[in-house]
Amino acid sequence: MCAGWIAALSLGCGVLGCSSDPPGGTTSGSGGASGSAAQASGAAGAPIVPGGGSGSSGATATGGANGETSLGGGAVAGGSAGSDAGGVGGAVVQIPNEQAYEKALYELVDLLLTTQLDSGDNQGGLVSPSNNPEPKPIHSRAGEAVYPLAVAFKHRQDQKYASAAIELGNWMVSVQTAAGSWWEEWPKTTGWDGTSVDQLISLANAYVILKEQLSAQERAAWTQAITRCADWTVANFPKGNINYVPTGAVALVSASRAIENPKPAWLGKAASLMTLTTDAINAEDLLTGEGNGVDLGYNIAQSIGYIAMYGLMLPSPRHVTRAVELLEAHQYFMYPGGAIDNSWGTRSFKWNLESGTKTAPGVFFSFALLADKAPSFQRGAQLALSYLREHGQDDAGWLVYGPHA
Repeated sequence: MCAGWIAALSLGCGVLGCSSDPPGGTTSGSGGASGSAAQASGAAGAPIVPGGGSGSSGATATGGANGETSLGGGAVAGGSAGSDAGGVGGAVVQIPNEQAYEKALYELVDLLLTTQLDSGDNQGGLVSPSNNPEPKPIHSRAGEAVYPLAVAFKHRQDQKYASAAIELGNWMVSVQTAAGSWWEEWPKTTGWDGTSVDQLISLANAYVILKEQLSAQERAAWTQAITRCADWTVANFPKGNINYVPTGAVALVSASRAIENPKPAWLGKAASLMTLTTDAINAEDLLTGEGNGVDLGYNIAQSIGYIAMYGLMLPSPRHVTRAVELLEAHQYFMYPGGAIDNSWGTRSFKWNLESGTKTAPGVFFSFALLADKAPSFQRGAQLALSYLREHGQDDAGWLVYGPHA
């Protein structure tokens, strides 16, 4: 199971107030109402781009001829699946509407509910069903699922989701270190703690949704945990690879939105972290810094999305624009089936199969946040979700590391 991927379905669909429509919802799809010439017909030898095709409601979006690599086909909002897959790959990807995203979210969240402990020292925590590399571990990062559980409650007002989120959040607070961080290798007290900012994002944004559901004692405990981690982030970031830098910035913005009297230093630090991030963009609009090179996978699945989220939450239009420019450059490495070619990336070993990564929000996240900015981004979000459903899940619905995991 992976809380990060489940949270991506929530983050990408506008539950933070970043976007009113999910990709494939009310806007036109598969190339949009009018794709660019390069996207609609393709040019021989052109890069693969997640766009292509043009059409109006109910029309077929077609790909180019002569072996072009533009990605066409699929359905147009208000119509049915195109009869011509277009481009390369030959697969028609249906445009999911809001209900399709919600269906995926609830299937995953309901699986998580089956793993939650209802008693003992780790009450509220989630137990992985995996026996590899250890039998049924309890992992600190499972606490990030507090956010999608909160979103599930927000949309359906079903108390079981609020109760599960609160139990998990209370557990998350209980295992926080005295310094304000969370050890990724919990219950070990050593190792990597940079992912504390991911947990802060989840806890802070879940708190906004669940505040009225919490007791006075729980509200005090959660706000204290959020404050302590925000202070820890200010003191310890930048930390790790470049993808953690914009994540830390969004974590501090999230904390500032959740707490009634946030510390001014939080937003000040967030701004400095975002400056470090944008300073790492090279002349080709690729974000550098992963192992002194470029890690395309993490750029798409984490850094670009968090640059976009930072701009949408503040708001800061220039950061949204910068995220659009970055995604335009990175999208050329998406295959027609929705997978990402990170074969040349500095952490390519983590990207053999996935359209996303198990340690970042996922490719869907970045494309979905910016889906209203370009038809190709909307197409990328559709393909990423399709790839997740078709290739990232086992028969029981768990997100796994491939068909043999």
